[in-house]
Amino acid sequence: MGQSLFMFLAEGVAGDGAPKRAGARHDSMIFVPANNIKEAQDVATTKAQERGWRFIELKRGDEPPEDMNDISDDVLGDAALSARDIGFGMFIHEDEITPNA
Repeated sequence: MGQSLFMFLAEGVAGDGAPKRAGARHDSMIFVPANNIKEAQDVATTKAQERGWRFIELKRGDEPPEDMNDISDDVLGDAALSARDIGFGMFIHEDEITPNA
């Protein structure tokens, strides 16, 4: 049996290596292939940390639709396809989360 694709709504703080202002908190969607939800949580956190994100909190997780065409948002669809093809996909919301939000 092959791996399933999982997606997570997450929050994290940009570190020096992240593509956003260091210290800024952002919402994101993370997509990873894994054998089960626990493994997917570990992979999602590790892969985000490798890309400069700190204090990652996975808020919700699920399996996206099997048919990638069912993902109506092109940017999220691209992140899901990236995860399927190279093992990780992440969409970072542009707006920073305000302190105490």
